[in-house]
Amino acid sequence: MKKTLVGITLFAVAATQAAAFDKTHLARLEALRACEKCDLSGANLRGRILSGMNLTGADLTKANLRGSTLRGTILTAATLTGANLYKAKLGGANLSGANLRDANLRWASLSVLKMQAAATDLSGADLTGADLRNAYLRKAVLVGANLSEANLRGASLVDANLTGAKLKDTNLSKANLVGTNLTDAVLTNANLSEVDLSGANLASADLSGANLNNAKIKGAIFCKTKLPWGEENTGCKTP
Repeated sequence: MKKTLVGITLFAVAATQAAAFDKTHLARLEALRACEKCDLSGANLRGRILSGMNLTGADLTKANLRGSTLRGTILTAATLTGANLYKAKLGGANLSGANLRDANLRWASLSVLKMQAAATDLSGADLTGADLRNAYLRKAVLVGANLSEANLRGASLVDANLTGAKLKDTNLSKANLVGTNLTDAVLTNANLSEVDLSGANLASADLSGANLNNAKIKGAIFCKTKLPWGEENTGCKTP
């Protein structure tokens, strides 16, 4: 009897997993290149070409998007919690307001293509705890994004806009932040060891308790900037 119950339980779990997403929604996306508020949770989209598609408000929780191409894809307010975006190409994608908590974005490319006007938009996105090691985020827009406790070790954020972003306890060791706009950003207790902040704008940023061992800060703008040794105002423009 116990074996029967175990078998029924396992079958039920398997059935639930198999029905994790709506197959008709996937078919609709493939046919129309648009499927707003689609249920694609747990879907295997590995290596798919999804460029320019409209997935506004879609549920992609724990979806497998490893190596997929999503250049210019609209993912506004989409849910990508726990999604696998390893080596995904997201240049120019609109991820404003998207939820990417605990998503795997390791080696993902979110850079702007040479012939592409729009930057990758992650404004207000929740990337708490996301794995962004070695991710390429050149010129990405991350205004007000939450990257607390995320792993950005070795990531490239050259000329990215992180105005007002939350980077509390974030690992940015060996990251490239040359020319990055970090105005009003919160980097308390962040790991900034060996980071390159050359020419970065840190006006009104909070780096209290941050680890700046061997960090490059030549040309960085410090004005009302809270640093481990106190407030720095060397970069304030005189009226």
